[in-house]
Amino acid sequence: MSSLGDISPTNTAPALVAGRDGPLVTFMAWGFTQLDKHLVINARSETAWEKPLFREDIARRRCVLPAVWFYEWDQQKRRNTFYPDGGSILLLAGFFNEAGRFVILTTAANTVMRPVHDRMPVCLAEKNIQDWLMDAAASRQMLKNPCVSLRRKSPIQQGSLWG
Repeated sequence: MSSLGDISPTNTAPALVAGRDGPLVTFMAWGFTQLDKHLVINARSETAWEKPLFREDIARRRCVLPAVWFYEWDQQKRRNTFYPDGGSILLLAGFFNEAGRFVILTTAANTVMRPVHDRMPVCLAEKNIQDWLMDAAASRQMLKNPCVSLRRKSPIQQGSLWG
């Protein structure tokens, strides 16, 4: 299990899953391992419902991955941190397989993310957690307008020569 600082592929992370009386917290490893040992950590939200590797899991086993922030490396190999506008928690949409391993859904980058990468995690609003976990039709609809407002901390903002 990770120390819950940076969580990298294959690490274990907390996830919200559907429970009988509402969302439950569990821990799962990040990434599906394919037969060829290739690790899949993300799935495109636009096609996941149709892909044989994902279709049953996304239909039956969705999860929410809470995060304070996520980061992406730009073309100059600099880390850019993205966090929710307003300081709340990020709720990343994902799904998991029978082995208890999850992937994160991605979507086309919004205007904040686009200068760094062309894809980004699907972020859910807190009010949508229950529907994401419990209602397949509603969850499909959520993917059409998936993201909460984000802010970006660029590498120049993250460090300083003067402390």
